[in-house]
Amino acid sequence: MAKAPMAYRQEKPAMIGSMERSFADQSTLQEDERMALSFMDAHTCSTRSDPRSSVNESSSLLGGSPHRQCGRKGSPYHTGQLHPAVRVADLLQHINQMKTAEGYGFKQECESFFDGWDVTKKDKTKGRHEGLMGYDRHRVKLHPLLSDPNSDYINANYIDIRINREGYHRSNHFIATQGPKQDTVYDFWRMVWQENCFSIVMITKLVEVGRVKCCKYWPEDSEMYGDIKITLLKTETLAEYTVRTFALERRGYSAKHEVQQFHFTSWPEHGVPYHATGLLAFIRRVKASTPPDAGPVVVHCSVGAGRTGCYIVLDVMLDMAECEGVVDIYNCVKTLCSRRINMIQTEEQYIFIHDAILEACLCGETAIPGAEFALTYKEMLRVDSQSNSSQLREEFQTLNSVTPHPDVEDFHRPAAFIATPHPLPGTTADFWRLVFDYGCTSVVMLNQLNQSNSAWPCVQYWPEPGVQQYGPMQVEFLSRAVDDDVITRLFRVQNVTRLQEGQLVVRQFQFLRWSAYRDVPDSKKAFLSLLGHVNKWQHECGEGRTIVHCLNGGGRSGTFCACTMLLEMVQYQNFVDVFYAVKTLRNSKPNMVESLDQYRFCYELALEYLDCMEVR
Repeated sequence: MAKAPMAYRQEKPAMIGSMERSFADQSTLQEDERMALSFMDAHTCSTRSDPRSSVNESSSLLGGSPHRQCGRKGSPYHTGQLHPAVRVADLLQHINQMKTAEGYGFKQECESFFDGWDVTKKDKTKGRHEGLMGYDRHRVKLHPLLSDPNSDYINANYIDIRINREGYHRSNHFIATQGPKQDTVYDFWRMVWQENCFSIVMITKLVEVGRVKCCKYWPEDSEMYGDIKITLLKTETLAEYTVRTFALERRGYSAKHEVQQFHFTSWPEHGVPYHATGLLAFIRRVKASTPPDAGPVVVHCSVGAGRTGCYIVLDVMLDMAECEGVVDIYNCVKTLCSRRINMIQTEEQYIFIHDAILEACLCGETAIPGAEFALTYKEMLRVDSQSNSSQLREEFQTLNSVTPHPDVEDFHRPAAFIATPHPLPGTTADFWRLVFDYGCTSVVMLNQLNQSNSAWPCVQYWPEPGVQQYGPMQVEFLSRAVDDDVITRLFRVQNVTRLQEGQLVVRQFQFLRWSAYRDVPDSKKAFLSLLGHVNKWQHECGEGRTIVHCLNGGGRSGTFCACTMLLEMVQYQNFVDVFYAVKTLRNSKPNMVESLDQYRFCYELALEYLDCMEVR
């Protein structure tokens, strides 16, 4: 048991190290810039299924990150000469060449994914889009109902992944289908029952841009769909996806089936995700949760193309990269398009697949099971005598190399945190407007008042006691409580120009144990106490956001947000993934957790929290 963590993070092969250096050299995403504020998502976790194990060079992902042993033997991936597989070590160079090529690039490859000719003619009324019907020879055929011999049709196709005739083959591992309509919900559940499916992957919201994309085909409690009874057992809601567990019973059958629906809710209504971090974690969660003896994984969006194809290609290519050290995206997409029409619909989706696989290969899988965390972290701190570097330092350098450009922010959905620099004399009114307009029920203050070492000293931006008006915002002091680590204050806030919007009760948490000249808090236990205070208040408030401020709205604020996410990972899924937590925050604000000391502190706080849980 103790050996697994020690072998988990291996020395990088030479080709891996060279690619990381190449990525860092070519990247323009290195510089941190001061930003006014950023919205951060928390409650976002990934998971993994296997213990950490060593792998050889030929079967590794990139990045000196954890890898799992591949179950397949040999090298089953063989491709044609026109579009050969690309070595993982050459993937960055390949992507850059294809993006800048004038003669033959991604656009030309996309145009070669043409439609086939033997589209099924059966029951097109059950299709959501007439131009996106399935190929007849690969379609799922339902067992006909006794009352209707023509009831075998559903707009769904088996996706058996075969790169070429002698290549890698997974027989009917996926079913690609459209999102159920009101008149096809029963057919959908018949298919899930018939094919013994355990996992349903949904990559659409019910309504997007004012249009119904998929009907709600599941109950909130228990409901009959024809002769199939569906009961909702459990719902787990995270920032970027929701997992629902159902029990299926069918009239005339004694067996019960358990099915999980993995609903990815963060795909934007137009285009593709700005970054792949959340989707990659989602894919890993589905793979880890699906039993090996289960039937096909059902994947659907609205029409069963585009997003569905992106998901399947990513799942297959991540497996290929890990097991073989190569990816064959072109031939994989070509295979999918021969099973179901237009599985990749746009050049943008095709490029996104490449960028997502590059991110996954470079970053690796970094989640650590709670039971193995202490030993793994100890090994990560060990300094290699040849490189004079530790695995922790290398992981932080990788994180810096994949941090997005600071000019690009994504505010398309509500977030759990708002990170901002502390209020200045001229921005106090704006600060309280931000608190009120975005429903922030907690304010976390991580800097001291009037720091002499700061060019932008933090002024007291609240009344104590009494009532004070800052522009249109009226702030009323209600109470104060003091302990060794935290001062908590309670305020009532309202906009006097919009009294009809009511009042907001806000609790401020002023943390006292972070010295002005230190990158990290003075005490891990004190910081855990702060996190506990804020978490308790947020649970009492319900849906309110937390606004976090420090000198630049990045280093200290990012450490707070990352540690909050880590504690939730431990509580709900019993693993720790510091890399993922920080990268998720940096996707919105590049200077979150800006130093190696702060990154190391996140690990140490998780270790302290796990120790506290064992004592209990």
